[in-house]
Parts: sequence; structure tokens; C-alpha cells
Amino acid sequence: MQTVDVRPRIVAAGLAVAALVLSLLVAAPSARADSLTREVHNAGELEDAIEDFNSEDDPSAHHVITIMESFTWNAPLIIYDSNAAELTIQGADSAHPPTITLGADSDGFLAVDSLSVANVTVKDLALAGEEGFTGVTMLTILAQDVQIENISVSGITSQASPVGVWGGAVSVTNSHFSDNTALAVGQGGALTVWSSSSFTIAGSTFMRNESVDGNGGAVRAMTEGGVELGIYDSLFTGNVASGDGGAVYEHTEEVRIVRSVFTDNTAGGDGGAVSGPERVTAVASTFIGNEAGGDGGAIFAGIYFDTVGSTFSDNSAGGSGGAVYSDGGSSSFVSRSTFELNTAAVSGGAVHAVDYALTVNASTFVSNAAPEGAHVHLAPSTIITFASVFADAQGGDGCVAGSFTIQGHTFDADGTCTGLLDFGPGLDPLLLPLADNGGPTPTRMPAPDSPLVDRIDAEACAEMIDDYTSPATQYDQRDLDILEALYAGDAGCDIGAVERVGSVTFVLPGIAGDVEFTVDGALRHIEECDGVDPVSEAPEGAPAGVTFPYGLLTFCVDTGVRGAPVTITVTFPSPVNRAYKV
Repeated sequence: MQTVDVRPRIVAAGLAVAALVLSLLVAAPSARADSLTREVHNAGELEDAIEDFNSEDDPSAHHVITIMESFTWNAPLIIYDSNAAELTIQGADSAHPPTITLGADSDGFLAVDSLSVANVTVKDLALAGEEGFTGVTMLTILAQDVQIENISVSGITSQASPVGVWGGAVSVTNSHFSDNTALAVGQGGALTVWSSSSFTIAGSTFMRNESVDGNGGAVRAMTEGGVELGIYDSLFTGNVASGDGGAVYEHTEEVRIVRSVFTDNTAGGDGGAVSGPERVTAVASTFIGNEAGGDGGAIFAGIYFDTVGSTFSDNSAGGSGGAVYSDGGSSSFVSRSTFELNTAAVSGGAVHAVDYALTVNASTFVSNAAPEGAHVHLAPSTIITFASVFADAQGGDGCVAGSFTIQGHTFDADGTCTGLLDFGPGLDPLLLPLADNGGPTPTRMPAPDSPLVDRIDAEACAEMIDDYTSPATQYDQRDLDILEALYAGDAGCDIGAVERVGSVTFVLPGIAGDVEFTVDGALRHIEECDGVDPVSEAPEGAPAGVTFPYGLLTFCVDTGVRGAPVTITVTFPSPVNRAYKV
């Protein structure tokens, strides 16, 4: 396995489960206090603040409880009869959140059981458990809408999920869940959510969580009414589920993943990283080293899947679909994406899809492995390909499909992915190893002498982009604007997920002769840099007649992609004298 730095993104059922959890906890008494805002320093003061909220009868009231210090908690608090509109429980310092530690004999920290509460927010807190804690749960919230912000939950082993939420609109933002374990059947290792309006995870990390006897090693979601689970700018790594969804399991609706990373997650069943019963969409996301005992080493989609600008590398399935398994029902597409080194024990080393057409647009499939369909297994359905790469199939033919629709410019090393010898037999695509080439995901850049480079001439490429009028066609996997590259002088479009930009050469005069700069990987040279004044920044004492400010030469180049590496070659006049020092 190679190492790649990818740092760079049901209320009814809920009532029943919430009642089950709450029945195991001890209710707190009620009291009345005057203030709607409380600062608490210890467990006793927090209990008083919760009692105050429980006795609230003003439906417009918003109680804010601010925890000022860390402390240990030994008895669960229950909010069960409040008429207040909102409750916020927050730490005093968002940069250094106070820690609530559950004692070894505690059954939990807080349970909110009141649908009359319109909104509950818990933020800026760290939640942990003492060694030996195996209570029912840490945090359970049943309310109309729930926000969890900047929360850290770590080292909790509990019967139910350490955090359980039942509500309408639910969001988890900028939070961290690590080393948590759920022991009971059907519980997510860190988080279980039932939502009837929306469920979003953003800017959060889930590491080394485990569902011992259920689905969703980190997250188990049950949404309803067409509500999708949205995951944005988040990291899931090292999570484990005995069932389906090594990191994420969605029980009823669609899953949308954007700018997120899934690495080294494991499922005993289907979906090493993600399992969903309907559509699963991945955009600008990375899946590396995930493993499923069943189908779908990275993703199991119950109906169909779409992926744009994403990378799937070194995922594996004990069944079919080393990277992705889709159970059929509608057409799907793969656009500007990379599939490499994925393996399946049965079929579809990269993708296995049942009973529908698959469109592959400007994507790269290389070194995937399976006995049948090393890259793609679609039989008896149709594969539609355009400007894509299929190379180095391992174990069997590159593609197994019922029929082929070829829209041109496809590199097909063994002819099985186009149904004819289009372009590629006997050739090596000369792809460089997976690396950070700029953009949100690692990619396989063509070498400078690759036969993929500029294979589609500039005129045909511009017409192609105009005909498709699709961002998935105009931009490569790194979000490089291919039309802009053509305008900057690129000779044509490359085949595959990544567009290699040619070299830009420019000359600057010097007292001993011209100095030539060659920049590989840039769209163009920009002579003036905004905000840079080389004359004022140069040290004093430059020799008379020196063209460049002594000690400083500045210029800018446009890479077209944030973070894209460039190579700058400087050629000095010969012989080099004291006028030039690097």
C-alpha cells in the first residue's frame, strides 16, 4: 500500500429509541431561577441551571448556560418538561473548551427529551469518560432542531452511541469524535442521528470509532422525506463497523459527500467507507485504503452513484466493486475522477454496477484488479466513455459490459472498455505516481512525454467543451480551467482526469546577458506581482548598472490551480560571474 498525504472536506423511530435511552437514566428534580443566562463552575451549579430550564414556562425564552471550568460528572441530567424556545449549553472559551468527564459509574451527561423546545445548541465543549466508563450514553438530544458545534467527544465506550440526536434540522460542525465505541445493536460508533428535515456534517473529524454490533463505524443516520445526509470538508479515518458502512451508514435516504477524505475505514459487510440505500454522490473527495468484507470497498450505493473530481485508491472488497458497488436502478456517471489500485475478489476491481448505463467522462482507471472486469463490471449494461484512460488491468479484462458507446478519444489498453482498438493497445500511458498536484484531491499526472498529453487538438477540445457546456468537461480533476490553458497557449487537451500544463519560457535582461526562466506547470508568466515592490524591498548597496535590484528578483506565475507545484529552471549566461548568485 502506498502512502499519500491527503491533508489538503426519523422522528417517529427516534421517539421510540429516545424513550428507551431515557428510561435507563435518572430524572432530575425541578426548580425555578430568575435569570435566563447562567455561568456555571461545577456540577452542582450546572444541575441548578438545568432545573431552572426545566421549570421554564415562557415559550419565547432562550436559556444560555455557560460552563466556565472543567469538572467530573456522575449523574445524568434530564430536560423533560420545559416550554422554553431555545437552550444553549456552551463552554466559556471556544479555543480551549472546558472538559466534562463522565465518572466510571455515571450513566450519562445530558438527555434532552422535549419536542416543545424549538432549538438546542451544544458547543465549545470537550466530553470524555473516565477509565472504566461503560454507561448508556454521553449525550442524548430530542428537540425540534439541534446544532452541535466545536465539540470533542473522545474515549467513550457506551451501550448506545456516545451522542444520539433526534430532531428536524440537525447539524454537526467543526467537531471531533475519536476512539469511541458503541456496544449495542444498531448504534453508530460515535454518533446516531434521526432527522426529518436536514442532517449536515461539516468541517469535522471522525477517527478510530467503532460500532461493535451495528452499522456505521462513526455515524449512523436515519433521515426521512427525501432528506439527504450531507458531508462537507470532513475527515473519516480508521473507523470500524461490524456491519455495513465502515465510517458512515445512511439507513433510508441519499448521501452527498463534498471535499471530504475517507481513509482506512473497515466494514464487515458492505461499504468500507460509506453505505447508503439510494444515491451516493462524491464530489472533490478522496477514498484511500478502505475495506469491505462484502461489496463496495469504499462506497456501497443501493440505487446508483455519481462521482466528480474524486480519487479512489487502494480500496478493496471481499465481494464485488473494489472501490464502488451500485445495486442498479438508474444511470450513473464518473467524471474527472481517478481510480487506481483498487481490488475486488469477485468482479469490478474499481466499479461494479447492476442493470444500468455508466458514463465515464475524462477519468483515469489504472492498475485495478478483479477476476472479471478489473476496472469496470457492468454486464449486461452499457458503458459510455469519452476522453478516459483504461490501463494496466490486473487479473482479468479491463471492462465487462453488455454494450459500448464510444464518444471518442479514449485510451483503452486492452480494447475491452471500448469494444474496439480505439487508442492505447501496446502503449504505456506514462502516468506519474499518485501525488498532490494541486487541487482538493491527489491525482495521477501524465509524464511530459505521455501519449495522453495534448492528444485532443486545441480546436477539437474547445468544440468539445462548448458542446458539453459542463464544468465537469471544462475543468480537470484539480479544477484547472482547460479553456484558460488553451488560451494561454496549451497545444491541446489531455486524455484522462488531469490536464498537464506545458512549459512557459520568458527572458529577463541582466548586465552579463539575458537570464532565461522556464516554468513547468504554469499557465503563464505574470511579470508584475500584486503587492510586491522589489525596489523598495531590495537591500541597499546594489552595484551601479545592475538591472535587477541587488539580492532580490521577483516575478509571478499563474498555475491555474491553488497549490499546484511548479518547476522553475533558470539558465544564466555562460560563464556565470559574480553578477549572478542563487
